This record gives sequence, structure tokens and C-alpha cells, in this order.
Amino acid sequence: MSEYHDTAKARSPRAIGFVLVFAGLGAVFFLIESPPFRISGCILLLATLCGLYAIWKREEYRLHVAAGVLEWHYPRSADPSGKVVLSSVERAVIDDGQAALTLRLNDGSSRKIKLARSGYRLREHLASCYPHIALDYIASTSPS
Repeated sequence: MSEYHDTAKARSPRAIGFVLVFAGLGAVFFLIESPPFRISGCILLLATLCGLYAIWKREEYRLHVAAGVLEWHYPRSADPSGKVVLSSVERAVIDDGQAALTLRLNDGSSRKIKLARSGYRLREHLASCYPHIALDYIASTSPS
């Protein structure tokens, strides 16, 4: 069986770009003397500080499927790391809107795992390599 591997690093050019954009917008909004803009500026500057902290800590999200085992590591989630044997999984729900993977196991319990990006590739991998798992995919919806 093929392997699936997904990694997102806080020091990626994309993450650094978002931090710079948030910092710039936050500074501009904070300098505008209107209270709603100042509040928005404070929120954006707080998001900038969170991003800088993640970069400084070298945070990394990993999701790996190999030999019938799904492993994950995500430092900021409620369940930061773990493993699930995929032969014990009945149903998987991949929700791109909430960036989450919910697994229902044969024993009736469930696990919810945070995703760093779209789960489309993971869905395709699970569908092709693990046909015993019932898959549901909820695509993200953007406001129109």
C-alpha cells in the first residue's frame, strides 16, 4: 500500500507571508483613529503575535498514514499526537470547513483530529487504499 504524508511548518514562506500581511494591516488599522478600526488592528496584531510565537517555537503539523496506521502530531490541538490503526475504523468524516477529521472506531468510540489544510488528498488516499472505511467529505463553504 502507498503512504500518505502531510506536513505544514510554521516557518514556511506562506506562513511568514500571512504574518507579515497581518502585521501590516494591524498596524494600519491601529493607526486609524476610529474605534472599530483600532479594535480590528488589535485583533490582527494579536494574530501576528501568535504567528510569531509559532515561528519561534518551530511548530510543525504532521499527518502520516503507513502500514495501516494513521499517526498525527499537531502541537496546538486538544489531542496533540496519537495513532489509530485503520483496520479498527468504521467511518471517517473529513470536514474541510472545520478543518477536522473525525474517526468512528469499531468499539463505538470516536477521535477528532485537527487538519492543517484541505482533507481532499487524504480522502482520496483513504478511499483508494482502505475501502472498508465509510467516508464522508464535507467541503468548505465560502460565503457568497
